[in-house]
Amino acid sequence: MIIRPIAPISIPSTSLNARAPSGSSFEAVLGKAVQGLSDLQKTADAQAIDLATGKTVNLVDSILAMEQTSLSFKLAMQVRDKVIEAYQDIMRTQL
Repeated sequence: MIIRPIAPISIPSTSLNARAPSGSSFEAVLGKAVQGLSDLQKTADAQAIDLATGKTVNLVDSILAMEQTSLSFKLAMQVRDKVIEAYQDIMRTQL
């Protein structure tokens, strides 16, 4: 059995003083992140189906794909919670 390294999840680095490159917006970055999460979910689902139907015998790759999807989803939920919290803090700010 060959053990292959897991590809790291890429998170775009940002700085408070950094400006977004021309042509990119918050909407585009968010859309790309959601699409990446969707692609991970589809891959994990396909591998689970292949494993259940006997098409794939590599249990390790299937479990790793499912775990990577799970961790990515948990990260997305934490980011979502922080964005909502920041929005609520801004809305509570009195001018």
